[in-house]
Amino acid sequence: MNKINLASKALDNINVGWWTYSRCCGDFACSKALHDIFNVPYDIKMDFADWLNFIPEREKLLEGLSLLDNSDKFFSLEIPAHNSEGKSLWLYCVIELVDYEQQLYLGTFSDITKEKQLRLSRISLMDEQIRYKNTVGKLAIIAETDVRGTITFVNEKFCEVTGYEKYELIGQTHRIVNSGYHSKEFFKEMWSTLLAGKIWQGRICNTSKNGNRYWVQTNIAPMYQNDKISGFFAMRIEITDQVALEEEIEIEKERARFNAQLASVGEMSASIAHEIANPLAIINGANNLITKMVNQPEKVLLHTESVRNAVSRIQKIIVGLKRLARKSTGDDFELVELEQLVGETMDFLEESLRHTHIKLIVDKIPQGVQLMCRDVEISQVLVNLVRNARDAIIESSSKERWIKVQIVVNDKDIMISIIDSGPGIPREIEDKIMESFFTTKKTGKGTGLGLSLGKKIVESHNGTIKLMTNTESTTFQLILPRYIEA
Repeated sequence: MNKINLASKALDNINVGWWTYSRCCGDFACSKALHDIFNVPYDIKMDFADWLNFIPEREKLLEGLSLLDNSDKFFSLEIPAHNSEGKSLWLYCVIELVDYEQQLYLGTFSDITKEKQLRLSRISLMDEQIRYKNTVGKLAIIAETDVRGTITFVNEKFCEVTGYEKYELIGQTHRIVNSGYHSKEFFKEMWSTLLAGKIWQGRICNTSKNGNRYWVQTNIAPMYQNDKISGFFAMRIEITDQVALEEEIEIEKERARFNAQLASVGEMSASIAHEIANPLAIINGANNLITKMVNQPEKVLLHTESVRNAVSRIQKIIVGLKRLARKSTGDDFELVELEQLVGETMDFLEESLRHTHIKLIVDKIPQGVQLMCRDVEISQVLVNLVRNARDAIIESSSKERWIKVQIVVNDKDIMISIIDSGPGIPREIEDKIMESFFTTKKTGKGTGLGLSLGKKIVESHNGTIKLMTNTESTTFQLILPRYIEA
C-alpha cells in the first residue's frame, strides 16, 4: 500500500479525487477530494455502489473494470456525472488494477467540467496537453520527441527514474535508455504503428544511467501540426516491481508444475523397481539355465523367449520413465502420433499397476491420428488421471479393480476418457475437484495440484478436461483438438 499512499498524497495536492476498491472483499476507500467533487459531506460514509449512483453511464466504468482483469494496461475515459445537488459534471477517470490477487483497483476522478466546455469551444490541443501533463506529471514519466525521435521535452519524473539530468536527455533519442532487451523487430513494429498515426501501447524494459534495468508501461501518441505528424507524446508508468512479482509467480508455477511431474514418477518408483526386478530375475534365471542346455536347442529357444519378453517389459518401463522425467515446459508444440503418445504412456502405466492387481483396459488406439502438442505434458495429465483412479480403488478396497481408457476420434477432436471402478466422487465436491490445493486424499498423500495443473495444461492446448456427472463409474474426459493437415 506504500505506493498507493504516495500516489494519494500526490493526487490530493492537485485536487484529484482518488479511490480504491477491492472486488474480492468489497472494501472501498476514497479521498476528501472525491467528496468535494460530488459535494458530499465528509462525515457521510459511502460505498462504491453509492458513488456510482452519481454516474448515469456507470456501465462504461464497470465494463472498464472487467477489461482490466485480462489486461496490463490502465483504463481511462471521460464520463458525464452529477453531484449531490444535481449539477452536471464531466469527469476524467483513470483506473488501474494494482493488485491482481486481491482484485484491488486504484482509480481517480478529475473534475474536467470546465476543460470539457473549453474543448467544446475548440481550445487548442496544445493547451489540453499542457493541462494533462500538469495533472499526471508527478506520477507519470513524460517525454516528447520530434518526428525523428529526438527528445525535445522530459519531465522531472523522467529524470528521477533514469538518473539523467534534463540537459543530458534533450537532443538525444531514447537509445540513451535502451537496455538491449527488445529486438529490432519490436521497435520496428512500434515505429510502424506511430508513423501510421496510431497510439502504441506496451511494456518496455529500459536502463537507467547507473545501469539498472527498469520496466515501464508505455503509451505513445502522435502529435499533429497542420494535419501532419510533428512529433510524439509518451507517458510511462514504472512497473518494475509488478514485473518482478509476475516473474516470481511464473517461477513458482513452473516449480509446482515440475514438482508435480516428478511426483508422478516418484510415487510409482517402488512399484517400478518391483516390476523391473521381476523380469531381471527371469533373465538371470534363464541365463543360468541356458548355459546348462547348450546341447538342447529346443529348451534354449524356450528360455530365450522368456528373456525376450522380460526385456520388452523393461523397455516399456524405461520409455515411460524417460517420457515423464523429461522437463517439457518451454518446449515447442510438435506434431505427435496419438498411437505412440498414448501407447507408450499406457505401456508404462500397465507395468506400474501390476503389483496392485488393478487391470488397465485400453481401447484400440486409432492409427494415423495426429495432434499438435507438448507430448510430455499430455502424458503427464494421463498419468495423473490414472494414478488418481488407482488411489481411489486402493483406498476404497473395491472388489472390482479396473481402469478403462476409452478413445473416440472424430473429424475435429480426440476424446480420451479415464473410467475406474472406484467408489465415485461425492456430488458435494464435484465443483471443487479441479481447484488448486483441493484434495480428497489423506494428509501427505496428495498436493491438490494434479487436476488443477492438468486443467491448465489441457487448456493451453485449446482443449478441455472435465468430470462427467451422472455416470455409473467415475469418468474424466479429456478432449484435445485433432490435427488436420490443411
